[in-house]
Amino acid sequence: MASPRLGFRLAVCLLNVSEARKQDVVETIAKAALCDKPGQKKTQTTVLNIFSDYDYNRSVLTLAGPIETLGHSVVAACTEAYNLIDMEQHDGIHPCLGSVDLVPIYPLSECVSLEECGKVAHGTGMIVIFLKQIGTSECCKERLKMSANTQNT
Repeated sequence: MASPRLGFRLAVCLLNVSEARKQDVVETIAKAALCDKPGQKKTQTTVLNIFSDYDYNRSVLTLAGPIETLGHSVVAACTEAYNLIDMEQHDGIHPCLGSVDLVPIYPLSECVSLEECGKVAHGTGMIVIFLKQIGTSECCKERLKMSANTQNT
């Protein structure tokens, strides 16, 4: 756990996506969580691990960052996953609901509560569900980014 005296308010998301066989797709999704725009890195979000299971055709991306901004990074990764993963072509032994299946958020710092993580997860989940239903047109992406920033403050 990070020391609360240092002021770090960290949380982690174990983002489950329905792709493991195309490593370039998984890496692009991970990079989307790190960047505001292509090539422009966010300084406070990091990918701690990527675990991919070929048989399940599923990857878990471990994203960590400040609780205040983690939701924005998760929405960016989910947007990329919806753009890149074609569920009509998906094949794997693990049952899946869609391109993104699971978006749990947990505290890493003692000064971040489960309740706070729950609020961020709920707000992020609502945006992800909305994103899935409407698609990912450019104008909608911008509104979702603004909404994610509002949810995390």
